[in-house]
Amino acid sequence: MATTDPPDLSQRPQSGSQQSMRPQRAQPDTQNAQLAAPQRITALSWWRRLGWLVLIWGASIVALAMVAGLLKLFMNAAGLSA
Repeated sequence: MATTDPPDLSQRPQSGSQQSMRPQRAQPDTQNAQLAAPQRITALSWWRRLGWLVLIWGASIVALAMVAGLLKLFMNAAGLSA
């Protein structure tokens, strides 16, 4: 079985500058510090988030019941009823 040599990474093409490839972070805007402050969650937003949570949870329960019903149907069709 023939083996191949790993590529030589020491001869990579170098870019013009020796800077890293990471993007630079934006400097914080000190003049608009009040706009950057986190906003408080309002009561309406809290109820809306809770509503979405309950809706998604309920949908997952319905989907699970549908899968269980299909499995029961297939098992009955195969003669595996209790």
